[in-house]
Amino acid sequence: MAACVATLAACGKDGADAGSGAATPPPVTVQAAEGVQIDLHVPDSLAFGRAADVGATVANRSRAPVSGARLQVFIQSPIEPAPDSTPAAPGAPPAAAPTRTAAAGGTLLTWALGMLAPGQSAAFTQRVRLPASARPADTSAVALVVRATVVGADGRALGPAVEDTLHPPTPTAAACGAGDAHVMRYGVGGVRLGMPAEELRALCPGARDTAWTAEGTREKGIAFPLAGHVLLATLSGDTVARVMVRDSGLSTPAGVGVGSALGDLRARYGGPCAAMATGDVVVWFPAAPGIRFALGAKPPEEWGGGHDDPALLPDTTRVTRLWVRKGPDDCPAPSAGPTSQEGAGR
Repeated sequence: MAACVATLAACGKDGADAGSGAATPPPVTVQAAEGVQIDLHVPDSLAFGRAADVGATVANRSRAPVSGARLQVFIQSPIEPAPDSTPAAPGAPPAAAPTRTAAAGGTLLTWALGMLAPGQSAAFTQRVRLPASARPADTSAVALVVRATVVGADGRALGPAVEDTLHPPTPTAAACGAGDAHVMRYGVGGVRLGMPAEELRALCPGARDTAWTAEGTREKGIAFPLAGHVLLATLSGDTVARVMVRDSGLSTPAGVGVGSALGDLRARYGGPCAAMATGDVVVWFPAAPGIRFALGAKPPEEWGGGHDDPALLPDTTRVTRLWVRKGPDDCPAPSAGPTSQEGAGR
């Protein structure tokens, strides 16, 4: 592997192996309090026996230089770093390969960032592969975690980690019984957004069709058991558009779910966006894309007219339900007027 100090687009593959069938969605971004921004580029799936590129860009958005920091990227097993096969971009200065350290559940890759002047950025890419010998049955994980963090010279994190998931291509029947299934960007356990309804019914024995009316709109879905919980998949046409979790016990890889305090979410994901949707206060985080959290709180009196300031929400309010959906994860502009149900991820 060769690190690439440039932009990821210049690193050759733009995050995906040409023969892997993996597409790279928009990056997950988190900006730390100290002004260090991380963009994480992860393909949304990876075939067994194939390779793809995982990348991270670190930018200094502060007014002071950042020195002595390190970028750490954790990749969950059975994903593994591939042999040196990703060339640096033409004209890019050579950079040292990361150090590789065995970590609980995977591998930790560490790059020294050196000195980052204000406005300067550095980007790194690592070829990873999913061994042909690995199968979902070999591990209870049906979505594999990639996590990036920037730490200072003293080892202290300079802000929240940014995290995304990578999926093996074929879920198995075990996906609905996995005891450690997580709520992630592209689904819950082995149930994924965009999955045909018929595939979900076949994947999860006990799944049943249901329908309801929400604010005058007739909706249909499938209630299904997963890891001892009953979840609800909302259908768009005949494919899964949203997966709802209403009880505790299922969480994100960061360990938050129904019953978690907003303060816990802020500690793990940084600052949230917020809006009203179907009568609920809803928050979401650019550092946890695809996931919406409904809170058991009344909207602050100051809210309204598109000025739904999440800073007014107390840390003690708790999550009452969460769901996974596709769509933008940016915070609405204050001047945009009242946030729509769709924009809040209804």
